[in-house]
Amino acid sequence: MNGLLDLIRFTPWHQWLGMLGMILIVSTYLLLQTGSISSEQLRYSLLNVVGAGLLIISLLFNYNLPALIVEVFWVGVSLIGIARYVRRRVASRSIKCNTQSIHRAQSDLTARKD
Repeated sequence: MNGLLDLIRFTPWHQWLGMLGMILIVSTYLLLQTGSISSEQLRYSLLNVVGAGLLIISLLFNYNLPALIVEVFWVGVSLIGIARYVRRRVASRSIKCNTQSIHRAQSDLTARKD
């Protein structure tokens, strides 16, 4: 038991951040593979970008170039996913507004004919 307490006590904070980042990324992948989350959902990309960001912080203290490159790309791809989600939401709202405007215009025309 003392060994576990020593491990917790003497593990640097940046390694804990890296562990949390790894848990986020692996958990998100597990959720994706089990169908509990979709890659189209915002939370999928957010969990990935936060996890990779935490790993990058850890890697700045325990430098490993290949791992750092992977995590930077992971953040970049996740940001693309977030941007796509935002674009879809904006387009969806725009279509909804346009549809409502069309229905209003049709109602006005129908009312004027009567």
